[in-house]
Amino acid sequence: MLLRRLLCCAVPLLGALLFCMLVAAPVLAQPWSSPLAAPDADGRLTYAPDADGFVLPDFSHAGYRGGLVPLPDVPTVVTVAPGPGDDTNRIQAAMDEAGARPLGADGFRGAVQLAAGTYDIAGQLWLQHGGVVLRGAGSGDDPATASILRVTGNEPAQRILLRVGARRNTLWGGEVSGTRTAVTSERIPIGARSFTVADASALSVGDNLILVHPSTQTWLDAIDGGGVDLDPAWAPGDDDIVFNRIVTALDGNRVTVDVPVFYTLDRRRSESYVYVHNRNNLVTQVGVEQLRIDIQPGDAIEDHAWIGVNLVTVEDAWVRDVAVKGYGGSAIRTRTTTRATITNSQALDPLAQIAGERMYGFNLDVASQHVLVRDSYASNGRHHYATVGGALTSGNVFLDNRSEGALFASEPHRRWSMGILYDNHRELSAPVIDSRLLWIGNRGDFGEAHGWSAAHSVAWNVDLGAGWLLCQQPPTAQNYSIGTDAAFVIHDGPSVPYAGAACYEEGTNRAGTLEPRSLYLAQLDDRRRAVSTEATPETAALEVEVFPNPVVQVATVRLMVPTAAEARVSVYDVLGRRVAALHDGPLAAGAHALSWTPNRASAGVYVLVAEVDGQRTTQRLSVVR
Repeated sequence: MLLRRLLCCAVPLLGALLFCMLVAAPVLAQPWSSPLAAPDADGRLTYAPDADGFVLPDFSHAGYRGGLVPLPDVPTVVTVAPGPGDDTNRIQAAMDEAGARPLGADGFRGAVQLAAGTYDIAGQLWLQHGGVVLRGAGSGDDPATASILRVTGNEPAQRILLRVGARRNTLWGGEVSGTRTAVTSERIPIGARSFTVADASALSVGDNLILVHPSTQTWLDAIDGGGVDLDPAWAPGDDDIVFNRIVTALDGNRVTVDVPVFYTLDRRRSESYVYVHNRNNLVTQVGVEQLRIDIQPGDAIEDHAWIGVNLVTVEDAWVRDVAVKGYGGSAIRTRTTTRATITNSQALDPLAQIAGERMYGFNLDVASQHVLVRDSYASNGRHHYATVGGALTSGNVFLDNRSEGALFASEPHRRWSMGILYDNHRELSAPVIDSRLLWIGNRGDFGEAHGWSAAHSVAWNVDLGAGWLLCQQPPTAQNYSIGTDAAFVIHDGPSVPYAGAACYEEGTNRAGTLEPRSLYLAQLDDRRRAVSTEATPETAALEVEVFPNPVVQVATVRLMVPTAAEARVSVYDVLGRRVAALHDGPLAAGAHALSWTPNRASAGVYVLVAEVDGQRTTQRLSVVR
């Protein structure tokens, strides 16, 4: 692409247009696909390993409810209008009022609707109740059509403006006693969803399972101590790899989980283990939408609110059509967040010193997994689209986003982030300070010995304009540049701070159409079709999946019914008493979703029984408070 641009500029004006068309036309006429993920005649992806035997990760589970469920439209239950003086308490009271309502059958309590106008906010807001949505009238800058939070003051200093979720960042602690067991598979390859354990007797389908690969000295030696240069090598125990999963099947001591792993777990380097997470403090089914946050500057450059929206210890959450302007740390940040969607949002013009830990637009921080950021825009920040959470962060997707005025690269930022996809990322302006506008590799001594910040991460069909992609292969893993338009795709040389081997590179500066256009959307479509196919086979058995389990607020019961039949789905307590009737009557063949809200059920063990056309299946449930 760069060569064509230069040639076009060098041709006399009268012939320039014709020349550019002749140069570009042959390339544009030839769609191409990577053998690593190529569509077959039916449009489904076929995968091939690279020269090192690695396959592209499956990113399709990113997003709210794993990507297969659209963002809900939750009915309004409380309305708020701007008032005189500080509006902080007025909005907080409305959120608390909505949070005190019972959960409905859909798993929601309701939405707080902010009328159009300007709200003065001198304090902090906390959306702490699951099933509640904070919704404005729009995210533009006109108070006649938007809900604008005008954020003033610096008390407490550099505060989070809107916290969504729990007060504690749990990092999936809360191990259920007696459930820890060693992984006995010698190798769990990237892309695998099943493995064996020493004793699965304490596990159940639906359990929230945490898979841990300790960062032993043997593993650290295999990755060159983390890839640092002058800084001390990474220390054992500092960067354990952790995957947050749901058990979908058990066969003896073989466990199958919902989402593949994003890195090969080799028992020779580290003996992994699993445990069941109790899901305490987890907040689910929450959203923020159609809102603008304008942070006002203080007396000094950093004397103002620091983070616009902070998701912490949440699951199945979303931020939709939210603009944050004037932040110092992050516009939107996630921590201990699983299956969330951030869409049609903006991170605008941060105000801070140009230094570390500042000016991140969309910051997927520690323990962020399966988060989707799409159709969003960031301007004039340091790292517009970044994962900062290290080895606890994986399976995240940046799709169809735009970046303008970036001071430094969008990137997996530190210490072994895995499975990060930049899909159709676009840089809209030339580099401002650093030509590296996307970096997937070794950050060496930068920050706190960030070292190898990316493994099995992908740049797919990105356009960096005059910027560079720095893409390197880490030891024991791979990174990918497929269909990158950039001034340069580099891995070594005088402009590279920390050397590394070349990543897998294909289709650089080819202006033709890469098929599929989006890797994430193609993988999601494959998964959607697989679910549809599984729903109606003539000889299929009844399938039941309950999620989440343990149940905190509401459980979704997913049934795959092979043929139309009468169905009875119930919940019983340990004494055999029927405490809930979820369905009594006919069900069509296919997939169905039922909800159970255990408002009156005490904490403890229950049994779900599904009976359809003579087939009967049971599943143990746990209710926690």
